[in-house]
Amino acid sequence: MPIRTRSGLVIALLTGQPGAETWDEAMKKLTSTVGSASLKMMFSKDQSDHRQGKYPTVATGLSYSGGAVVSFSLHSQRTGS
Repeated sequence: MPIRTRSGLVIALLTGQPGAETWDEAMKKLTSTVGSASLKMMFSKDQSDHRQGKYPTVATGLSYSGGAVVSFSLHSQRTGS
């Protein structure tokens, strides 16, 4: 199931699905929640124009990117463009 911006750009894909009978309803609720939240979000200039493109993004979670041998928090780690 694709998650799209208002202009139709796919920003995430949810692949596969569990066998639960409530899956379709859960996905409809998720889609509605993400859509509502996107209308309330505000982004800084750095979050809106970055090396991946001119669209808003927020780096969160853990990463092993760049050849790191240990994970680090994306929230507290800043990298150059």
